[in-house]
Amino acid sequence: MNTKNYLYHYDFVVECLGWTIDLGTFDRETYFADSRKNLAGSIIAHDYYAPNDAIQGIFAMEFWPTDPVAFELVELAHDLILANMPFARDRFCYHAAGETQRALYDAERESYEASSMAVIQTEDLYANVSYTPLTLGESYGRLRIIEGAETVSVRDIVVHRTLPNTLSHVAGIITEVPQTPLSHINLKAKQNSTPDAYIRGATTLAEVVALAGRYVRYSVQVGEDLVTNPEAYSIPDEFLVADLAGVERYEIQYIRHSNLVPDGRNILTKAQIFELADKMALIQSHFRTLYEVSRWDLDFAMDIEFKITADGRLNIKQARPWVE
Repeated sequence: MNTKNYLYHYDFVVECLGWTIDLGTFDRETYFADSRKNLAGSIIAHDYYAPNDAIQGIFAMEFWPTDPVAFELVELAHDLILANMPFARDRFCYHAAGETQRALYDAERESYEASSMAVIQTEDLYANVSYTPLTLGESYGRLRIIEGAETVSVRDIVVHRTLPNTLSHVAGIITEVPQTPLSHINLKAKQNSTPDAYIRGATTLAEVVALAGRYVRYSVQVGEDLVTNPEAYSIPDEFLVADLAGVERYEIQYIRHSNLVPDGRNILTKAQIFELADKMALIQSHFRTLYEVSRWDLDFAMDIEFKITADGRLNIKQARPWVE
């Protein structure tokens, strides 16, 4: 199934395989049950994942994040896929995409460890990605390595060691910290059509350091390589939260965990994340109505600042609409 041709599994089985089945029946027989008749998932190519010098790129098998796929089904899918993708044998693994599946993996860890199946955690997957193009494009400007709070302009291509809390309009963005497509920096980049990419160790790359302070051409393209260890910085939790029709109201997918709390703990509790998601939905709905933006316009986004008070209450400090 090529997702460029068939975005959904149901479309694929009806239009390509010729099944005669309604959507409701397909969903009941495919998701959320150990006795399911069908098993639907995705294979994602992480071309820039480089765990060592011998491997460049892996294939990760994933399922709908809230779908509690048991070990027996994961192993079945793993074996069937590798039987038809022998070229991926040394580069194929299972990725538990959401907290529902991570909890199930922890409960069945002994079965996974006794099997021949490779498993990769989200934080490890993103930690070994050397380059991620986020907003594609090309620009020209002065390359600047930013050390803390500095004034920047639309003529600057900025290289940040950490993700800044705010960022004015610049010519280009490079960060040493992995971003997600919905990170506040990338949403700002998309708003301004600013090329944006994550490059591991960017501030120490010889080709970047040599060009610092000079005017350069900066291009962010899929599949294009662009133009040690920094000192310790505070790292926040980074996660995606969405209503994916699971057992709970929202599913949380952690991209990375903060270094400000002990391992295994998170900055926000699940209850706080759920409350934040509820308030974000309310804010977005309000501004969609205010600005007469269609609910189907996926480019509409909000930048929200919040804090947790000493007594654990969530306060929204401000909300800024970004409308392209």
